[in-house]
Amino acid sequence: MHPKAQSLIQCPKCKCDLSFELIKGEMRYVEYGEFVCSSCLTVYPVEQDIIYFAKSPDRSAAQSQRETYSYWWDESHDGLKYNTERNSEIFKETIKIDDKQIKGSIVLDAGCGNGRFSSIVAKKKPELLVLFDLSHGITEAYKEALTHSQDVIAIQGDIVNSPFKNEVFDNVYSWGVLHHTGETRKAFHHVSSLVKKKGNFGVYVYENHPVYQYDNIFLRLISILRELLLIRPLRFVSQFLSPKNVIRIFRPIFYLERLFNIGVVGCHGGVDNKFDKNHYFRVVIDRFKSRYATEHSVEEVVRWFIDEGYGRIEVGEGVKVCLTGKKLEAPEAIVSVYINKK
Repeated sequence: MHPKAQSLIQCPKCKCDLSFELIKGEMRYVEYGEFVCSSCLTVYPVEQDIIYFAKSPDRSAAQSQRETYSYWWDESHDGLKYNTERNSEIFKETIKIDDKQIKGSIVLDAGCGNGRFSSIVAKKKPELLVLFDLSHGITEAYKEALTHSQDVIAIQGDIVNSPFKNEVFDNVYSWGVLHHTGETRKAFHHVSSLVKKKGNFGVYVYENHPVYQYDNIFLRLISILRELLLIRPLRFVSQFLSPKNVIRIFRPIFYLERLFNIGVVGCHGGVDNKFDKNHYFRVVIDRFKSRYATEHSVEEVVRWFIDEGYGRIEVGEGVKVCLTGKKLEAPEAIVSVYINKK
């Protein structure tokens, strides 16, 4: 376990300091150990060098999301992390934290999954990279990141109630995570509080797509009917099914869409193949099985950044609601917003 781990964390329940006891292994790689809260005496295990704060999440929403995304990473996400060239491009386009800012800094990947971006960031030589996720994906992310750097810590926990102390990170990014918490604004507030003054926070959340945005009356009607008769019923039914059964429901839809080369439920769009099966069913789980998937506008998230004391807010490229802000030293500092256009 990295020697700086203990200085970054606290008890997520009572916000008090933690003491550590090594039970098996060595400090450089803890096979088993325990962090114990000095006040409430809650025990948080360390297994195979990963610190666990939410093996059984307190929030029902967190428990549901943990089960969904553990399946997602374990069963249907193999190809995503290995397309590193494309992932590097996505990170550069959407998260406006450059290599110079990352090098020598303390970085938090808030919702790392199985390491889609963490292995890329590890190569940029941060002083320390902290991986944080609720799902089983944290194990694979840690293993992958260690192949590029030894200055990595892996922590499993709930992003709405994380174990980190305030203002301990130079750079934080959270890509496609906060909108799945069920408490997006609260999660944004909490994660933004972890960033040091003059530090950077990058985030991507789902874009708010108005159902009735078409000018053409016929297309507008089709859009309304699609939402009411197809998307919402599928999403409702999926909440009560296991991830495997959700995929069984969508399998014939996938083959029909591929046969007629038309996307109906909005899960197509793989990088190399419009109807790539792995990509399609990843999106199915993400969009339909996930208990929460809130949508937001750029203007809304800009306001969040301003309210949390950030300036120089930069809107990224590619996906529309991706923004990066720099935390101000003083609240009276000037706020500026930059929009990147391809």
